[in-house]
Amino acid sequence: MAILQIGLLLCLLFCSCNITRKAPAGKPYLAKNSYEIIGGKFTRLERSALEDRLAAQLDDSSKLVTSTMFFFVNILKRPPAYDTGYSALSAANMRASMYHLGYYNSNVTYRADTTNDKVAVQYTVRVGNPMLIDTFSYRLTRPDLQALALESVDESVIKKDNPITKAAVLGEINRQVDTFRNNGYYKFTAAELRMRGDTTIEALTNVSDDPFEQLQILAEAQAKRDSPTIKLAMVLNIPQDTTKLDKYLINKVFVMQDFVPGDDINDTLNITQRTTRSFVLRYHKPIFRTGFLARNITLRPNQVYSLREHNKTLSNLAKAGVWQTTNITVRELPDTSKVDLIVELVPMKKFGFEAALEVSYSATSNTNNALGGNLFGVSVETSLLNRNIGREGIRMTHRLRAGIELNNNSRGTTTGPINSNELSYSNTVTIPRNLNFTPRFLQRGVQQRNRPGESFINTSIALNNRLDLFNLQTFNLSFGKRLPGKSTPVKTTNWVFKPLTAQFSFLYNQSDSFKNILAQNPFLNYSYNTSFVIGM
Repeated sequence: MAILQIGLLLCLLFCSCNITRKAPAGKPYLAKNSYEIIGGKFTRLERSALEDRLAAQLDDSSKLVTSTMFFFVNILKRPPAYDTGYSALSAANMRASMYHLGYYNSNVTYRADTTNDKVAVQYTVRVGNPMLIDTFSYRLTRPDLQALALESVDESVIKKDNPITKAAVLGEINRQVDTFRNNGYYKFTAAELRMRGDTTIEALTNVSDDPFEQLQILAEAQAKRDSPTIKLAMVLNIPQDTTKLDKYLINKVFVMQDFVPGDDINDTLNITQRTTRSFVLRYHKPIFRTGFLARNITLRPNQVYSLREHNKTLSNLAKAGVWQTTNITVRELPDTSKVDLIVELVPMKKFGFEAALEVSYSATSNTNNALGGNLFGVSVETSLLNRNIGREGIRMTHRLRAGIELNNNSRGTTTGPINSNELSYSNTVTIPRNLNFTPRFLQRGVQQRNRPGESFINTSIALNNRLDLFNLQTFNLSFGKRLPGKSTPVKTTNWVFKPLTAQFSFLYNQSDSFKNILAQNPFLNYSYNTSFVIGM
C-alpha cells in the first residue's frame, strides 16, 4: 500500500512539472519552440551554439518567458496567443542568420502542432553546403591605398576555403580602415570600402558544339552548385568628399596641461604659451614638467597622423592618474593636408585625503588559538595622497593606522579591558616610469627607450603592543616595477618585479605568561620571534 502511494505521488509530481500562468483565455497559445538542424558538419558545441543563435532570431511575439522552480518545475509566464505570421517571420530571420554564416542555400521551415490550446512549433533548418571563399583580392584604384592593403595581406581575416561570413567581411573592412587611419588617412571610414562577390559558374559561360563537352560542362556546373564558391574583391567606393582619401601630416601639437572648459586656444592674455621642440605648451600655471609630458605624448610634429599613436597617447595620459579627463581635438588646416592636434588635459586636485573607521568582530572556539582573546576591534585609518611630486606625476601616499582590540576576559579576570593596540605608518611612492635597475657601466652602448610600466617604493613600520604578553616592532621595505603584459578584452595581465624585499621584526618585553604559552606550544616559536628576512 505504501509503495502504491509513493508511486501515485511520483506520477502526480512528474505530470505537473510544467505550469502555465496567465495564458490567453479561449485561444491557442504558444507553449514550446524547438529546432531541428539537418546537415552541416558541426561539433556538439557548434550545434548548441547554432541552436542558441536560431533562438535569438525569434520574433518578439514568438518568444517565451520561462523560469524554473525547485530544479524540475518549469513555469511558463504569459504565453502569447499563437499567430502563424510570427512563426513565418521568425523562419525568415533564421534564414537571414544562416545567410550571414555563409549558408546561402539553407532552407528554414516550421510546423505547428496543437494539443488542446497548446501550440508547439518546430523549426527545421536544412543547412546545405556553405559558400566557400575561392579567391580574395584587393582592387583599390588608388596605388597608395593598394600598397598599404597588400603590406598586411597575411593578416587578413578572410582566408581561402573558409566559409564566407558577415563577421569576417566586416572584420576585414574594419581592419583595413584601421590600417589606413594609422598611416595618415585620418578621415577614412568604412563607407569608403565595399566588398564585391562573384558566384558565377564559369563552365556555364563556355559555348561548345561538342555534345560530349557539353555534358562535361553540365557535370562541372552541377558540382559547383553542390559545393558553391565565391570570389571576393575589396574595392574603393569613391566618396563625394575626396579629402577623405588624403594623407595628413601633423603640423603642430598644442598641449593645454591645465585646461579649463571654455579656454580658447588663441587666448594669449590669460594663457601662457611656450614652444618646445615637440610641443606648443599652453598653461595657466606650469604644473607639469615638459619631460613628463613628452614621455606620455607620442605624437610629434611633421609625423604622419596615426590613430594608433592617438589612442596610445590618450591611454598613457589616463594611466598617469593626474588628470580628470583627457581629450585630443583634431583641427584641419584649410587648403593643406596637415592637421593641428590640441591635447586638452583637465588636472585633478594635487592632494587627496581619506579617512576610514573599521569595526570587526569574530567569535571563535578554536582551542588551538592559544593567544586568542577577544576578536572585537576598532581601528581608524587616514591617508594623504600627493599626486604630483616634482611636477613629474610621481604619487606618494601616506597611511596612518591606529587600532585597539578589546578583551572579553577569555584569558582571565585579571586582564584589563584592552587586549592589544597597534600603530602603523606606511609610505608608497609610485613613479610613472619604468626605471632601469641595471648598473650604468652595463648600459653603455645600449639604446635607451621610453619603456611602458611604472616603478614603486614601499615602506612601512608598525608597533604592536599585546598587553601582558609582548611588544612587536616590524619594518618592511620593497621596491620594484610593474610591467604591462599581454591583455585581452576580458583580461589584463601585469608583471611585478621586486629586486629587493626586506622585513625586520623585533620581539621584546615578553611576559612570563607568554613564555609559558610558547613552552606549551612550541610551534608558535616560528611565528613569534625576532627575525630579518631579505629576498626578491
